[in-house]
Amino acid sequence: MAEPLRDTDFGKRLKLLRKRRGLTQQELASKLELHRSLIAQYEGGYIRLHAELIVRLCRSLQASPIELLGIGEIKGEPLTRNRRLLHRLKRVDELAATDQRALLRYLDALLSRPDSAHRSRPRALKGPRSKVA
Repeated sequence: MAEPLRDTDFGKRLKLLRKRRGLTQQELASKLELHRSLIAQYEGGYIRLHAELIVRLCRSLQASPIELLGIGEIKGEPLTRNRRLLHRLKRVDELAATDQRALLRYLDALLSRPDSAHRSRPRALKGPRSKVA
């Protein structure tokens, strides 16, 4: 795992990028419609940018900073729209290997039934929600 980005590292990177682009703090602040002192405070590490949180969120969500920050589109389709099903699927990893194999055999048998392709939702999930989680 990479070492977390410290707030002062962000400030140093911001300053380096700004200078490499040939901008003064005032010019950058004007482009961002901010006060110059705010740029100076970021560069000096006086204002905390929670870059570490951005990195941790990206890792946890398996997303790029571009997706998270709205610079680009979110890629990939959701695993499932049914959150109850997704929660149960995640719990399968906690089962013993023999129980996982048994569950997969059952699912394979259920999914291979000719009528399973015609139903939009299994009967057990229709109607009022059960109290079993």
